[in-house]
Amino acid sequence: MGFKQTYNDYGSQGPFINMIIKDNEFLDDANKGSYFYGGVTNVGQNFNPETQQVHVRDWDHDGYYNWGIGPKPDTLPANAKEDCDDSDPSIGPYNSATFECTTICSFDNKPVIIDNSELWTENKHFNRNLVVQSPAVLTIKSKLFFSEGAKLIIERGGTVVLDEGILTTDCPGLWEGVEVWGDSYHDQYTAGVQGQLVVIGGTIENAICAVRLFRSVTDSMGEKTGLVDMDHCGGIVKSEGAKYLNNQVAIQFYPYSFTNHSFFKKDTFETNRTLLGNITPDYFIKMDDVTGITFKGCTFFNPNLTINVYNNGS
Repeated sequence: MGFKQTYNDYGSQGPFINMIIKDNEFLDDANKGSYFYGGVTNVGQNFNPETQQVHVRDWDHDGYYNWGIGPKPDTLPANAKEDCDDSDPSIGPYNSATFECTTICSFDNKPVIIDNSELWTENKHFNRNLVVQSPAVLTIKSKLFFSEGAKLIIERGGTVVLDEGILTTDCPGLWEGVEVWGDSYHDQYTAGVQGQLVVIGGTIENAICAVRLFRSVTDSMGEKTGLVDMDHCGGIVKSEGAKYLNNQVAIQFYPYSFTNHSFFKKDTFETNRTLLGNITPDYFIKMDDVTGITFKGCTFFNPNLTINVYNNGS
């Protein structure tokens, strides 16, 4: 039997190994009942969890705990919960029904920075902004969960490819959505100038605005100011076979004087239930003083007919 120990930024150990082996045919009598905890230096000590102290850890300092296999130790408060992943401060306790990890829904203004190209195939949780910098390309083939107040930011020159992936939330309210930052003073022919979002059959759902093609201004604590940085318009989105579901706004463009290369092909824009937090849906698409954006073969559907529709294209 072998174990791999991984080191991380939230302590010298993790993930944890906590195993009790009883009457295993592969162990001799002296090693039956051996207790395994933490790093390899701690392996092999005989341990009885009923009579000896269980170690409790909170390596990522998120207020949720890891104590290994067995009942919650008496040393913890009655309302303490077990951490689903004690190496990630964005992840909280298990979902009691599905046993999946859940996102911590209180926003943290310390962002996660991506400055090298990466491919993600595993689900991840963020209670903070995820920022993709130039010239990184982040390819997402999994499901990302964001808390209320959190967003995915694609800076100038950065690229995100949502390849059959899903951007969503598992919190009670809507998350902020994606921001694609551009340069208002350059065209979209120049490589590495504009941020870019490429959606290939992916889904963006349960957001205040699924995709903004500009930078919204926040204060030092990451709180919204309601202002737009007009120097950062001109971000690019290339979307095909995508689904934009149950967002307050799906796509929003702000004024940009050059021709846009953004397009939407065979996408679905749909509101099919009450939005999280009982927020009233606004528009599927909001465009202000832009040209060149194309929609081909897209579907727009809202059975409630409460969404605003005017100046709609033919």
